[in-house]
Amino acid sequence: MLASTKAIVLHKVKYSETSLVIQVFSREYGKISILVNGVRKNKSRTKSALFEPLSIIEFAGNFKNTEKLIHPNGIKLTYPFIGIQTHMAKRMMALFLSEILHKSIKEPQPDPEMFDYMEGALKFLDISSSNYANFHLVFLFQLTRYLGFYPRLSDGEYFNMMEGNFSSNYLNTPSYLHGETVTHFRNVLGTKFDTLSALELNNIQRRETLQSIISYYQIHIHGLGEIHSHHILEKLFK
Repeated sequence: MLASTKAIVLHKVKYSETSLVIQVFSREYGKISILVNGVRKNKSRTKSALFEPLSIIEFAGNFKNTEKLIHPNGIKLTYPFIGIQTHMAKRMMALFLSEILHKSIKEPQPDPEMFDYMEGALKFLDISSSNYANFHLVFLFQLTRYLGFYPRLSDGEYFNMMEGNFSSNYLNTPSYLHGETVTHFRNVLGTKFDTLSALELNNIQRRETLQSIISYYQIHIHGLGEIHSHHILEKLFK
């Protein structure tokens, strides 16, 4: 029996000369893989533009066994991006976030609340006309609420990434943040999307803060590995 779901595109790979395997995060079924046949044909009715990083799509399928490839029917965009498609900085931000999400979300386990958060955040980015240079920092921090390692707010001039809390004690190890990095880490943590304009970081501060967030993810998500696409952002936001 066919059912319908919304999904966010995370990753795609070539499956054959004309087909793609698309990994998506679906609202009802979690992370699943779909096989889209013939999409790379010149005259295909299913346009590859549907599968740009973080596109929000909807399709029907048989989801009885979500560990196998799903053959989707009637794929369509539910929210055609305009800003993300036309602004280079937003496109690169979407590419970076799709890499993080693809490597962070492991299981075909549904999490409607996380899906709704991601969908709303992406729509916010799409329509933002300015002050979105730090969007990805806030997005990643808020995402940890759903991934299970949101930092615990407390006093302290250091941040223990292993424990996920601020501390007055410091150990000279890579898992402890200190100095100005902790200040920016805390400021981003306390920022929401509607107050992004109040978050002032120069390119160096933004780069260091992002690297600390990536390190935090790497500590808490087994097998996350290296992240590469964020280097493009460093050149765009100066």
